Amino acid sequence: MNADDLDELLARLPKKTPREVFDELEAARRAAEAAPPPEPSIIPMPDYPYGLRGPLSGTMRFSCPLSCGWYHDENPSHEPLGTFVVPLDPAKLNEALTAHAEARHEAFRQRIETAITDHFDQAHPGR
Repeated sequence: MNADDLDELLARLPKKTPREVFDELEAARRAAEAAPPPEPSIIPMPDYPYGLRGPLSGTMRFSCPLSCGWYHDENPSHEPLGTFVVPLDPAKLNEALTAHAEARHEAFRQRIETAITDHFDQAHPGR
């Protein structure tokens, strides 16, 4: 398939009317309003100190919110994937992948929260 084939294919796709686009946007806005607020977290926004190239690229740095100089580095790409069992039923593959990703995310979040809590207990007692 080349660019001309792709252009031809895209030209044959049905086009949405402006009303359909508006209705889609409005439905997304209403769904966002109805969604519960995000869970509160002590995790600050990370920095990415090592750029895009090199062995440390992708490292996320979580600095102390009190700017004392402490930080905790995490690199999700260096984290072991763990055991993943592929279900025999293809319909359950998405569910299994989602559960695995959520478990990895929870472990990642827990590591960062533990590091920040331990830092505050040691360096900023009572805060």
